[in-house]
This record gives sequence, C-alpha cells and structure tokens, in this order.
Amino acid sequence: MCIRDRYWIDFDNKTILKRTVVHKGSIFSIKILDDKIWTCGGDGFLCVLDPAVMMVEKSIRLSAQGLRCIELVKDKLLVGGSDNHIRVVNPLSLDTEKILHNAHSNSIFTMWFDGQSILYSGGRDAVLKLWETSTWKEVKNLPAHWFTINKIIPVGDNNLVTVS
Repeated sequence: MCIRDRYWIDFDNKTILKRTVVHKGSIFSIKILDDKIWTCGGDGFLCVLDPAVMMVEKSIRLSAQGLRCIELVKDKLLVGGSDNHIRVVNPLSLDTEKILHNAHSNSIFTMWFDGQSILYSGGRDAVLKLWETSTWKEVKNLPAHWFTINKIIPVGDNNLVTVS
C-alpha cells in the first residue's frame, strides 16, 4: 500500500479538506517543528509543509534511497535513511551540515534525543547506538533486539529507554 498522500482532515466536521501528494512512495516519518510539518519518505526526499495553506513549502532529495526517520536535536534536524547514514540538516536552509556515514549496518528506522546530549538510534541491524551530540561520536553500541528496532521510547525519568 502506498501512503504517499497527506490528508488534511477537519475532525469537527469529519471531512477531508484537502489531499496533497507529498512523496513518490511511502511516507515513513512525520514531525512538527516551528508550526511546519516535516516528512521523509521512500523517495529520499525531506519535505516541509505549511499547514496554513496545506501545501509543500520546500523539499530536497537527501538520498537516492529511502529516508526513514526524523528527529529534532537542539537546532538541527536529524534524518536517518535506508543508506545507513544519519544526516545533520539545518532546518532553515535544508543544507546537510554533517553525515554520520554508515551509522548502522542497515536501514535506520528510529531515533530519539534525550533532550540533553545523547541521541539514540536503531534500525534493521537490531543495534541500539548512542551518540554524543556535541561531537557526533558513537559512545555506545548495544545489540538490543533479535530482528529490527522499529521504535525507541523513554521510560519514566530514570534514563531508561525501551526498544521494539
């Protein structure tokens, strides 16, 4: 099933206001940042949508392979992809400021930032990795699952995460 379309729905009236084609292929991640909607998809594009006009404001192709996840880290946008890289992107210019080449040995499905200094990442290689965001150096590498890591979520306030 292709879920490339973005639907704008009025929940009060239970009606579809508009349908916008955003990606050629699946949309894998959606985030809200500064009143804009950010999407990444199987076509390798990062897109910014303006909800006020329900249209794509700008987009950029970051990879020839799919982009799988988006995470906000301080004033940067991180994008994980099927090319095994994590890209550090300036959200204003969409310039790629740094690429963590081969951050994983397979597709990166999920990332979570602890709000202070550590980025957690996981994906098809079933390894949970921790990155120091001031240097972008890997600080821990933990085999954390039998198959894939699809989601990382914090548990309480004890610096614990769970992966699935």
